[in-house]
Amino acid sequence: MNLTVHGLVALLLGGILVECAQTDVIARQRQAVCVGAAGCAVASAEAGAENAQCRAAPCADFEAIEARCGDATPHLSLGDGCSSSTDRLPTFRFALCSCTDYVSNHALATSSWNSSDPTAAGSLTASVATNGAFVARGTLSLAGALVVGGAATLDANASQMLMGTLTEHAPPACACDPGALLDVADFVAAHAADNDNQKLGFDPHLLDGFNLPANAPALELGCGRYYFASVHGQGALHLHVTGHAVLFIAGDFALDNDFALELAPSASADVFIAGNLRAGGRVTLGNASTAPNVRLYVGGAGTLDVAGEAVIAGLVYAPHAELVTRDTLTTYGSLFVRRAAPLGDVTLHYDVAEQETGRCVLPPRL
Repeated sequence: MNLTVHGLVALLLGGILVECAQTDVIARQRQAVCVGAAGCAVASAEAGAENAQCRAAPCADFEAIEARCGDATPHLSLGDGCSSSTDRLPTFRFALCSCTDYVSNHALATSSWNSSDPTAAGSLTASVATNGAFVARGTLSLAGALVVGGAATLDANASQMLMGTLTEHAPPACACDPGALLDVADFVAAHAADNDNQKLGFDPHLLDGFNLPANAPALELGCGRYYFASVHGQGALHLHVTGHAVLFIAGDFALDNDFALELAPSASADVFIAGNLRAGGRVTLGNASTAPNVRLYVGGAGTLDVAGEAVIAGLVYAPHAELVTRDTLTTYGSLFVRRAAPLGDVTLHYDVAEQETGRCVLPPRL
């Protein structure tokens, strides 16, 4: 089904947005959800466990948990796993975490802010970590530490400001062991039938080969779980999320033009892409005020490729993908990728709220 501007307007007027007061059940996977304050030592009562020890197995597992769209309480844990019953290692401890290398000839700058208290002064916690080499031949300004699993290569002719310590040949700081990673493609596949498409009257092929002009209206998505067979097409794509929405995309997310995702107050968006992401134009995901409510998960082993200027306000989880940007990249949140090779300047505003002790980084219930 090709989506034209007339088709989009008709869809919006047709009312795909419905109330999500009903109770849904999140898909069950292998092990218990890893939650709780005291180093994950307390398991979720809803998961049917009592005082379970948080083991070294991945926290990115699921139980069937009753969920309501009006309740933003998290249900899915995306932690780095637990090295012991009292040691919690959240995934998003760094402004940027690379499972292998960071290589760039362009500027890299980090700073910190707190989404829970935007007026609070920044701290020296906007750190960068790689499990492999770190090669920066441009200007470097980090409001935090630099932890490198291999060697760090810095350009002596470029300006460098490192407010924290530099550690080379360090033990892996980014928990990239395969057993600790969420299988995004598997999670998407599990929702091919377990979604709200039928209840919402939503066509999974809506964005399969779309062709929209630049002035096309935004596609509004309310509360619910939307399954897309694929997302690819021509023209700018603008999504306006008005409730707690989860998007499951079975293949690649491939656009030839701009992409924008905008959140209404109190809304949230979790976007699961089984394959790779490519955007041929500018990308805008949320803004600083909604950053904690936007989460992007990329399961492909190729690239997260953005050709235009990118502003990403949220958490990006792409443990198998290489981040390739061809213009400036500004983030408000955190990046977790397999490799980073930006071809433009990068500015990372790390959200220190992600370092809350014992906290798993979680999407909302649905």
